[in-house]
Amino acid sequence: MKFSDLNKDKKTPEKAPSPELPAAAFPAPPPSPWGAPPRPQIPGNSSPPPPPRKPPIPLEAAKAVAAVSLALQRQTAQQTYGQAIGAMKTFLREDASIPAAYRPIDDAARALVSLILENNSALLAMTVRSTASNYLYAHSVNTAVLAAFIARGMGWDVNRLQTLAVCSLLSDIGMLKHLGLAREARALTSEERQEIRLHPVESRRMLDLIPDIEASVRKTIAEVIEAEMAVKTPAKARDNLEKGSDLHMAAEIIALCDIYEAMSHPRSWRKPLLPHEAVKTLIKKHGEDFSRPIIKMFVEKLSIYPPGSWVELNSGELAVVVAANPKLPTIPTVEIRVRADGSPLEPTQTVDLSQISMTHVAKAVDETEIVLRDKKLMLQLQAARWWVE
Repeated sequence: MKFSDLNKDKKTPEKAPSPELPAAAFPAPPPSPWGAPPRPQIPGNSSPPPPPRKPPIPLEAAKAVAAVSLALQRQTAQQTYGQAIGAMKTFLREDASIPAAYRPIDDAARALVSLILENNSALLAMTVRSTASNYLYAHSVNTAVLAAFIARGMGWDVNRLQTLAVCSLLSDIGMLKHLGLAREARALTSEERQEIRLHPVESRRMLDLIPDIEASVRKTIAEVIEAEMAVKTPAKARDNLEKGSDLHMAAEIIALCDIYEAMSHPRSWRKPLLPHEAVKTLIKKHGEDFSRPIIKMFVEKLSIYPPGSWVELNSGELAVVVAANPKLPTIPTVEIRVRADGSPLEPTQTVDLSQISMTHVAKAVDETEIVLRDKKLMLQLQAARWWVE
């Protein structure tokens, strides 16, 4: 399936005008919601000479630069993540009979994609957060961020990423009708689980109520929701999806990230899996349900220890993962925050473990269950998973 097929309801553009008529009289056809595929790069007969090597930066200076860069990334990521949470909170008002305006959702998606194009790893680390009042706020934003990071790694351009992010943010809006069941502090019955599995039907209905969304955008989102629902069903039900099309890939990416996000975040009736456990469980249980390139990029972006997760080093220090290493998934870049004796490390220290042979990750840890003498630090760790609205 081609991207242009997503908008079959649009009229076919007229043929090119004759030479004697002005070109301005014939406007170009509207672009596909997924954007045009990238042009192939044609190598020339000779490559330019390599640039001269820069002198190495002293180690302490490099650490200082890395610390400043991480702080700026984190500040920007928090602002953008907060904007997206706010947009979802307004859009998914439980006391409203119809959804709010679409424009803030579109703006939030654009802001998220902008940071993802900058490879802001701090934004990826934000996806460990949850929202207490309504899990859907953070779930929708986290799924969009994870999906866009994976698609960016697969070479998707800004237009396709924007469409993917919007579809991710709105794919689960139908769960608003089932929040009563989702908030039950018990395991659901088989009948209740089946009712919740049909929430995409409600999502498509709610799309029709959004007042300011373009028809072509509504159609694309509805198609992705339908395709995502098919991806999560047995293989035979997916035969109608054209493998390799943007519609199919978007549905697979969103479905994969939706499952991972749900596993790694708390629900009213269960605790979450640690991020590294969620990665392993997802691959073990669902690895065969998704295309190999998508699974490969998922592991490359999150690694064994996903950004935002906590680890204990062989030195006994506690650190939060700030960036994955695509080539060495067990050797991330970490920010050491707690000394081996349980006292806070101030200022914190950012370390690329691939550059230090004597230090490595000993194990993943649940930061909410760490017992420390410093009670203030314990409370900070316990609150780290929650986004304060």
